[in-house]
Amino acid sequence: MRRSFIVLATILLVQLLAVAGLAQQDRLQGRWEGTTKSFQGERPVTVIFKKEADAYTGTITGSQGTIPFKDLKVGGDQVTANAEVDSPQAGRLSFNYKFVLQGETLKGEGAVEVGGQTYDFTIELKRVSTSTALTEQEERRATRPSGPTTAAKTIARLLRWSVGFQMGRA
Repeated sequence: MRRSFIVLATILLVQLLAVAGLAQQDRLQGRWEGTTKSFQGERPVTVIFKKEADAYTGTITGSQGTIPFKDLKVGGDQVTANAEVDSPQAGRLSFNYKFVLQGETLKGEGAVEVGGQTYDFTIELKRVSTSTALTEQEERRATRPSGPTTAAKTIARLLRWSVGFQMGRA
């Protein structure tokens, strides 16, 4: 009787461990919040990663609105992605991201090219939940008509000021 109990308990323990292993959360999937730091200062940013089959999708939400990632690749602790946004003044802006996954932290760098000049920035994110849903505000920002980004507005203001200054109107 005692031997049967030990065998049954061992089988149940093995099954429990197998189920727990299957239910383990994905290392990348979820909502990540943090900041980007550039020459313009520090700005809040939210990144959401979703695992669909064997691939990942995701979005990044910041001052430019909510933008889907393109070419999202995960290899070990390395994560790379691209995102594009259209700007009336600067045309299509392409952002390139490289992250390193360290537990519940994603750290990395990014670059964007504007007018032939590359601007670098750093990103630090922490996982805040395993949820992959956008908030109501992020949904509105993702579906609103695309207008000039904050960077594009700043560039346009500088160009208007520069032209006005050169013509003696500043």
